[in-house]
Amino acid sequence: MTDEYADLSRIKHLEEEIILTVNPTEEDHKALLEQIRTMIIALENGPRKQDFLAAKDKTRKLAQTILKTEWDRVRGWRSLRKLWRRLKEIWKRLDH
Repeated sequence: MTDEYADLSRIKHLEEEIILTVNPTEEDHKALLEQIRTMIIALENGPRKQDFLAAKDKTRKLAQTILKTEWDRVRGWRSLRKLWRRLKEIWKRLDH
């Protein structure tokens, strides 16, 4: 098994995992899947290293954007949960 074939196999496997974890209704998630597919096509078409590296760079940037958005969303929920806990504590004190 050559390194390129191993890379292709690994990327295809990761693609399947990512498909199961992204939200298919969000545009940036769709774009990420398209970029992953572009990387796979570049590897399948032979020695097109420039195409692969360009797709890899775009994929990385999209993934970073998605991760940042999701992190902000989770962090926002954490802040809301903390606020909710504090409010519950205050209400309990007021009730006593």
